[in-house]
Amino acid sequence: MKSLCLTLFLFCQTVFNNFDFEYSNKKEFVQGIADCTVLANTFVPPTERVVILISVAQAVLESNWGTSRFAVQGNNFYGMIEIDPTSRHLKALRNPNIMIKVYDKKCESVADYINTLNTHPNFKEYQDLLVKQYISGNMDPMAIVKTLKSYAVDPTYVDKLIITMGGLLKSYPDIFQVSIRT
Repeated sequence: MKSLCLTLFLFCQTVFNNFDFEYSNKKEFVQGIADCTVLANTFVPPTERVVILISVAQAVLESNWGTSRFAVQGNNFYGMIEIDPTSRHLKALRNPNIMIKVYDKKCESVADYINTLNTHPNFKEYQDLLVKQYISGNMDPMAIVKTLKSYAVDPTYVDKLIITMGGLLKSYPDIFQVSIRT
């Protein structure tokens, strides 16, 4: 049984590590981040899965639709900070003391974002609410997004996320459509 689990884990890691996407417009960017979020969510317990709409909205805000220097040069869509100066990184132009992580594949940025939300102590309120909502079976993305106020220094960040989420739902209903299969 152990070898089967290890084999499945290695297979899934290979699938994840080889998955990447290209984009040349906003819709392709949104679809790519959504697909990466779905894929990355399959590697975490259900109580730690990120709401796809929130993941995409944060990527849109943090990377300016994938056009920021960090997104283009480092596949970093969430402004993830690097603390190890020996790891690959980009330096912020306005503050060269800030190092931004560099990822080989775009989906690695999404996976690191999900891991950060689920493990960093700054997001304890997020983590607790996600578990509570999962157990109750009542997922409320608006309540979840309100727990992300510490993600950015901008005091209006949550408001911007909510506006972005509404715009994404309106502009890309086919990407965020929930369908029930029978």
